[in-house]
Amino acid sequence: MALRFRTIDGSNNNLADPTMNQADTDFARVGPANFSDGFNAMTSGPNPREISNIVSAQANTEDGPHLTDDSGVALSGMMYAWGQFIDHDLDLEKSATTTDISITVPADDQFLPPGSTIPLTRVAIDPATGVAGHPATAINTITGWMDGSQIYGSDPATAASLRTADGHLKMSAGQNLPIVDTEQGKPKVIDQWTISEKIPVDYLVSK
Repeated sequence: MALRFRTIDGSNNNLADPTMNQADTDFARVGPANFSDGFNAMTSGPNPREISNIVSAQANTEDGPHLTDDSGVALSGMMYAWGQFIDHDLDLEKSATTTDISITVPADDQFLPPGSTIPLTRVAIDPATGVAGHPATAINTITGWMDGSQIYGSDPATAASLRTADGHLKMSAGQNLPIVDTEQGKPKVIDQWTISEKIPVDYLVSK
């Protein structure tokens, strides 16, 4: 019997719905859309930075500041690092708009200058959506399956670029994953880490 392998773009994993979670398809909704006009205009709500500060607030423990669970047990930094690694396997929204939705840093922020802004633009949507009857729906540029796409890519060209002639995975300095430019952006250097907007690199470091 011939061997069958997963497709690099995530198609045909569900034979009843061959395009489910395929790269460059719309995100699926698990609940009703919530736009102020019913289909595209954003709704107002709490400041996202305030939510982030609350969720990631660290408690003082005998080992220093740590994220803790509801019982006060300190959590390893791998909690968020692994979460980011898995997140980057499942979704990467297409960013191709100039609609500014920058976030204002709240007055009591302990780490960023109060009143400054965190630059952010609205993601691109499927052009067939964002109109009455068809709520705006973002596009996932990678596979929506937990299939290692943050390492191996979600399209044939990217997958091929990460391999040597004999099929081994390419490596960068220090035996790390390869660093390549993608349509989402060139690698960026943050402190001692070099990271890319899509793949490769040690994704145990968040963007």
